[in-house]
Amino acid sequence: MDMVYANAANLTQAEATKRFEEQRVPFAMILSPDQLTRDEHAVAIGLFVEEDHHIVGKTRMPRHPTRFRGTPAELTNHSPGLGEHTDEILTELGRADDIAELRESGVVA
Repeated sequence: MDMVYANAANLTQAEATKRFEEQRVPFAMILSPDQLTRDEHAVAIGLFVEEDHHIVGKTRMPRHPTRFRGTPAELTNHSPGLGEHTDEILTELGRADDIAELRESGVVA
């Protein structure tokens, strides 16, 4: 195995791909997050979407993982910011009168 790894280390990605394809060896490339966002196939299938996030601005994120004809699935909301729904949650839990105290003491954001 040491010899295999040593020889493989000297191949470019294109050379390795060519050899695997010639020998009909199943393989897949492992891409870094940065490479994946620029990958020709990922771009062609629309793997990423750009959205405006209310806190951080324009973001690029993976699209919804499922695709069904006739019932499209879309991501409609971003994750909330820290403390964004604190008041609503505490009110729903019957703790509306404690919100100011909990916030002042640093228990909630």
